[in-house]
Amino acid sequence: MPRVVATEPNPTLSNEEVNKLTWKTQNAQRLPYSRGLVFWIRLEALIRELSGGHRGIDELVLEMVQLAKTCGKPPTLAEFLGRLDQELGPVARQEYEHYNSGKLIIPPKYSLIPGAFAVRIDMEPFDLGFNEESVLQGPRIVRGLHRTRELQRLESWMEISLRPG
Repeated sequence: MPRVVATEPNPTLSNEEVNKLTWKTQNAQRLPYSRGLVFWIRLEALIRELSGGHRGIDELVLEMVQLAKTCGKPPTLAEFLGRLDQELGPVARQEYEHYNSGKLIIPPKYSLIPGAFAVRIDMEPFDLGFNEESVLQGPRIVRGLHRTRELQRLESWMEISLRPG
């Protein structure tokens, strides 16, 4: 799983919730792309498994592109989900709902290139150490400092202390 998904402050927000935060925090701007990548990696693995390795996400994408050319407009979500249902069966809608609702998506272990596999690495959540909205609105002044684990280590190393607020 891309580190950015695993270390986001709110990795399980729904896509609707993330959309509301998009211009309030950089995390919300990155999360849909990272989550989407993991979703596509998972779909690739599931399609390959069910087709015995004969099909993958590329074939589905090419069919969607062909549909767009034929119809003269981009495919709708319903058309994509219908095509995905043909590939995966009833699990297709569930996979999409998990993605859309913010459920943490775990790709199958062998979902990458042949010979490569995913491993779990526990990491600390990403935390700037301040309220990010303070620099995105009005005067660009860092406010709302809070002590992160990294800041506590730095303070002890440098023998400094920051005033709260």
